[in-house]
Amino acid sequence: MPTSQFDPSLPTIPVRAILNEGTKDFNRLQLSLLNMVKAGEMPREEAQVKLEEFWMGALRRAVVEGDVEHGSLMAGQSVAFVKKVQPVREILEELVTGPRRRWPGWRGGVMFRIIPQDQEFFVSSGRRRRTSSRGRNGSRSSSSSSTTCGAGPCDRGGGAQGGLHHPRHHQEAEHHLHHPIDREDILALASSLDDVIDLIEAAATRMLLFKVTEPTPHAKELGFLILKCVQELHKGITHLSSRKKDHIYEHCVEVNSLENEADRVCRDAIAYLFEHEKDPVAILKWKEIYETLETATDRCEDAANVLEGVALKNA
Repeated sequence: MPTSQFDPSLPTIPVRAILNEGTKDFNRLQLSLLNMVKAGEMPREEAQVKLEEFWMGALRRAVVEGDVEHGSLMAGQSVAFVKKVQPVREILEELVTGPRRRWPGWRGGVMFRIIPQDQEFFVSSGRRRRTSSRGRNGSRSSSSSSTTCGAGPCDRGGGAQGGLHHPRHHQEAEHHLHHPIDREDILALASSLDDVIDLIEAAATRMLLFKVTEPTPHAKELGFLILKCVQELHKGITHLSSRKKDHIYEHCVEVNSLENEADRVCRDAIAYLFEHEKDPVAILKWKEIYETLETATDRCEDAANVLEGVALKNA
């Protein structure tokens, strides 16, 4: 079922997913927040942030940690076509014999590959990496200029919907039945990159909801460090399809160095904030933005650790 939206004043992004306790909890939270907003007990902006935060890390909980009750079980856009539960053998027989039943005069073999070639997997992974990088570039550009709804953080085409959180990406990862690297490594890497995209969008969304019109130098520097981390991850994953495994380690080390630098920048930013900013509301807003940006670099480091492990296993 698609994600429910009960009131346009508290918008949600429709994503097809299997109904579970997490979906029910989300609907209950949405109704509760709507009642609080209508009663004047909570600002709409704060309610929107709480709604956005509900699904953060939910894909990881489902596919990596195995929490199928409260995680996000994305089923892809084709879920509406699933009419019955069948054994794998029966599904494969229908795929192979279906063309003969539809076109009785056809005498060819199987019309498509059920198991794709390894190289196609890397081509597909490359598309997802480029989408992640575009998401980071789009978010950085929004943090380097005034925040507008037309081309800023609320344009979700460069965020989670355009990146690994798109309902298609989990289906695409599951489609490749024979991978050049272990299946659990693919899921761990995809989930780590998905968390990066989530946090990038979370930071951009906060800038929109908090009505930030001009980013601070510290926010720009953190945005630049996230961009560099994503670029290094992109370069490292590119080398998985080659024999240049040593280059992967170099990019992973660079991500670690960038994350350490982001820690320092975040500490300096918060220290400067408490020393010079007099408005307590501004302090709370920027502290949350800084910490969200810094957490994005932490997730980049997690992705680099997964990537390094994959390189070691396949050396």
